[in-house]
Amino acid sequence: MYISRFVTGYHDSYVFRILNDSAVSMKRSGYLEWQEYFMAICFLSAMRSKDPATQVGACIVNDDRKIVGIGYNGMPLGCSDDRLPWSKTASDTLDTKYMYGESRSVTAVSRRGFVAVTTVSC
Repeated sequence: MYISRFVTGYHDSYVFRILNDSAVSMKRSGYLEWQEYFMAICFLSAMRSKDPATQVGACIVNDDRKIVGIGYNGMPLGCSDDRLPWSKTASDTLDTKYMYGESRSVTAVSRRGFVAVTTVSC
């Protein structure tokens, strides 16, 4: 006897086969690999950036595939996004975002694990 259940948003269905009063399931195919999953989190995090020119997301992952840090480029904590400049160029460097913004694409130093970033680190 076969029972199938379709999950909204997925292309595959879960099929459960009942044999001798015990259910055996087959895992779904086409799921994200770990690195694809972490990069997707980076791109989602980048969407939080208020920078009109560059949106960067970062995700730091340990050896156990646990996320230990997430970030995106923007103004430092406690600084108003509305009061500081977002321009890339200006006659006075104090009027550019580079004097105030934080880059979340910084290289994280870790003995183990890896960092996924949406752009090349500066």
